[in-house]
Amino acid sequence: MNIGAVFRDISALVERRRDFFVRLMTYNHDLFNNGKIKAMLRKTLSVSLRKAGAAIGEQSIKAVSEFLISGVLALYADWFDNSCEGSLDFITEISVNMATGGLGSFLSAAELSAVRLK
Repeated sequence: MNIGAVFRDISALVERRRDFFVRLMTYNHDLFNNGKIKAMLRKTLSVSLRKAGAAIGEQSIKAVSEFLISGVLALYADWFDNSCEGSLDFITEISVNMATGGLGSFLSAAELSAVRLK
């Protein structure tokens, strides 16, 4: 599974349906921080790490997934909090680059390549 593609697909969806998400955020400000979106992304990253053969234990996979996904979702939430100012593509690329850099401290080059963030 390509986590970078997942981040880009989410950004494309948010961009296409921006007005819908802005309205939704007014009713549920924690939309990106809790619930199914976060759980789905965390599971996607965890599965990708396992499939890549990450030589880290389950506790580390859970902690790394939680940390990275929470950070990515915080960027999206901040973007909405600031009236969607700035480029969503910038937010997406920051997310991919931070995830790649962060995972690089836990995974070998081959394992990181198998997660396919970029």
